[in-house]
Amino acid sequence: MTTLKLKAIHRILLKEMIDADGKKGHSLSELNKLNKILDKVEFTEEELRDLNLRLENGAFHWNVKKPKEEGSEEMVDIDIDKDFELSDEQAKMLYNILKEKDENKGFQRSEVGPFMDLAEQLEYEVEVD
Repeated sequence: MTTLKLKAIHRILLKEMIDADGKKGHSLSELNKLNKILDKVEFTEEELRDLNLRLENGAFHWNVKKPKEEGSEEMVDIDIDKDFELSDEQAKMLYNILKEKDENKGFQRSEVGPFMDLAEQLEYEVEVD
């Protein structure tokens, strides 16, 4: 088993990465396995409400903090790492998708931080020097 610690940005990017990979053609079995990963990282209704996750002008936006109590000025973090358990096979699938995206130079500068986090958690080695 592999445990991924994901914030909202990681979950959004994972979904986009899996969706893009799914468009290139797979067996029904492979697509079913990818869908099971997506099901695991899907946002709950409560998370969507708390984060106020929304799409504006083609970009996702969300809240990272909220008032500790209604009317309070004290804020608490709500976009925190959440643990997601993946089977070894699911982790390997994500590893392979990430590897292929890397080999095809499919990353943008704005995504580098979150994808580096994912690469580290999936034990995908990235040249850093």
